[in-house]
Amino acid sequence: MTGPRLRRCARSCSTPATGATTPAPSAPPADSDHFVTLKDRTSFANRERADLFVSIHANAHRMAASEGVEVYFLSSEATDSAARQVAATENSVVQLEKPATGRGGGRSADIVKTILWDLAQSEFQAESSRLAETMLDTVTHALRIPNRGVKQAGFYVLGGAAMPAVLVEIGFVTNPREEKRLKDSAYQDRIAGAVLAGIKRYLAQNPPLARSKMAAK
Repeated sequence: MTGPRLRRCARSCSTPATGATTPAPSAPPADSDHFVTLKDRTSFANRERADLFVSIHANAHRMAASEGVEVYFLSSEATDSAARQVAATENSVVQLEKPATGRGGGRSADIVKTILWDLAQSEFQAESSRLAETMLDTVTHALRIPNRGVKQAGFYVLGGAAMPAVLVEIGFVTNPREEKRLKDSAYQDRIAGAVLAGIKRYLAQNPPLARSKMAAK
């Protein structure tokens, strides 16, 4: 899901240890709409030494009645078949990033290997799980929409993040009622505010400096 409001939120959500919000200096302009490859998203966050990585998406399902918010963190084992399908749908975007080369399955195999390697190197799964719980609780209460739970799956966009990282599926574009809300500018403001509130709540409970000291022990 894109939109100037959510992009503005994304640019101000990298909070350094001082507690002040700082716009990312080399991020795309907040009033523009640029496609950033999945790999480059976490690379950018790592380069800017962000405290958290939050990827915001709109969900879809063959059942139009599906509704609500769910939050994911990275894992090689999906919570269930539905979580596996959501990850597969989100990961399929990588096929649009570069022309396919070599044998057909090579790109998908590389994605799987990357995810497994990232998991082996990750120090942030427990923190990502806590961030997901905090984000889900904050967003569902703020927006008063159904809570679909915290789940885990192999999302390529979360791979390589050297920080707690989550993916928020903020609603279903396949649900006519939710699609209408997601297109509404006032509701987009509420989404941005709810996501930012979740980030602030998590950072208040898990200060970056405290995490750094724990990692150094």
